[in-house]
Amino acid sequence: MTMLTVTLPTPAAVTLAEAKLHMRVEVDDEDTLITNLISVATSMAEHELGRALVTQSMKVNLDRFPRGPIDLYMPPVVSITSIQYEDENGSIQTLDSANYRLVKDFQRPRITASSWPVGSDVEVIYQAGFGAIADVPAPIKQWILVHVSSMYENRESIGKPLATLPYVSALIDRYVVPVV
Repeated sequence: MTMLTVTLPTPAAVTLAEAKLHMRVEVDDEDTLITNLISVATSMAEHELGRALVTQSMKVNLDRFPRGPIDLYMPPVVSITSIQYEDENGSIQTLDSANYRLVKDFQRPRITASSWPVGSDVEVIYQAGFGAIADVPAPIKQWILVHVSSMYENRESIGKPLATLPYVSALIDRYVVPVV
């Protein structure tokens, strides 16, 4: 069974104003650069954590329905938007939400059903993330701000390794989804 998770572009988890305040930047000349660094650092955080930060649409594609639950990635999962599939006659069907249940596990969210219909080309669209920017936990935001600041200050360094601060990784340790 092939599984593909597709996401839309990652929404930023800190604001431009928060980043500029953190870096003590008072001019607007480099707002575009800082905005891009925020985007990069947010993507890095989501990759490190294995979870979505700001609520966003995600999609999982399956060749067919599994024998057990449908695992969802990038928790926390907020809701299921739709489950569509191609039935035996080649028609696209939308599964009634009364026929499945979202298990909102903080580490391993999944969709369960007493039985899945016969079908192929299954597409699950769901919403995942902590909520708005303000809802992203402060330690994750701080991790992002440190990385934005580091990339900003070292954007032209060649061959000079970045110093690592031991506390930075520890900021997000409790939010990392374990790889099974």
